[in-house]
Amino acid sequence: MITYKSKDYNPNKRYKRYVRCDTDNNFYFCEVENGKDVIQGIAYENEIMPDIVKAAKALAGHFPSYVEWPY
Repeated sequence: MITYKSKDYNPNKRYKRYVRCDTDNNFYFCEVENGKDVIQGIAYENEIMPDIVKAAKALAGHFPSYVEWPY
C-alpha cells in the first residue's frame, strides 16, 4: 500500500528500494533517487524475499534499519 508518492515519481523507472521492519513486525518500504524518497508505503512479509525479511527483522529497533530490497 502506497502512503506517499512524490510528484516526480515515474512508475516506469527503477529506483533503489529499501524495506525495514519495526518492532511489531510491520514492514515499510521506500524507493529513493538522489537521496530523496520518491515513494513510501507498507509492505507485507509475503511480498518480500525470505532473506530480506530475515535481514530486516534482525535490524528491527536499530537505526538505521532499512535493508536493500532488490526488484
